[in-house]
Amino acid sequence: MSVAAVAALADDAAARAVAERLGLPVVTSAAFASLLLCSTSRGLGLRETAPRAPGPVVIDLVKGRVGWRKKHGASTRDPLCRALGLGRGTTTVVDATAGLHVDAMALVNAGLEVTAIERSRIVAALQEDAVVRAGGVPGLALVQGDAIALLAEWAGTARAPDAILVDPMYDDRSRKSVAPKEMRALRLAVGPDDDAS
Repeated sequence: MSVAAVAALADDAAARAVAERLGLPVVTSAAFASLLLCSTSRGLGLRETAPRAPGPVVIDLVKGRVGWRKKHGASTRDPLCRALGLGRGTTTVVDATAGLHVDAMALVNAGLEVTAIERSRIVAALQEDAVVRAGGVPGLALVQGDAIALLAEWAGTARAPDAILVDPMYDDRSRKSVAPKEMRALRLAVGPDDDAS
């Protein structure tokens, strides 16, 4: 059997159900995948299978960096909000590279309506799980698809946003330190971000 990029273990019922919905392989051993979809006490996660790999990546919209920003709020003084025009007429934003939802949630917490677009079906499944665990997120709409095509389709319609946020995963080969576990796992899951350069 060859090694799959992303799979779920057969004995992990929750992850197996997501994998089957996404058409991903279900394997009997972690040795048959580079990354595993896994259910954790914190929600659906993505875990590297390499020796000494870090723990799973789980999107959390209540705790961590996102929770801190929610608790402390965002305002027109927040650099991201200022860049997107909060306080100058911007009410709707598309996060065209949604990823772990850190930026999208900062914008929602500042009172903007955000449509978060995610190209990867795997990352979109992690996002959906996070929103469900958070009990829903008013002001946040999730869309799985290609942002370039969707934005072209929405141009000139009521769905056209006031602002668009693009924060791609650059492949910084000159970096001497190890990329954070979240970025490593996302890069493994989604592959190269060829249109980011």
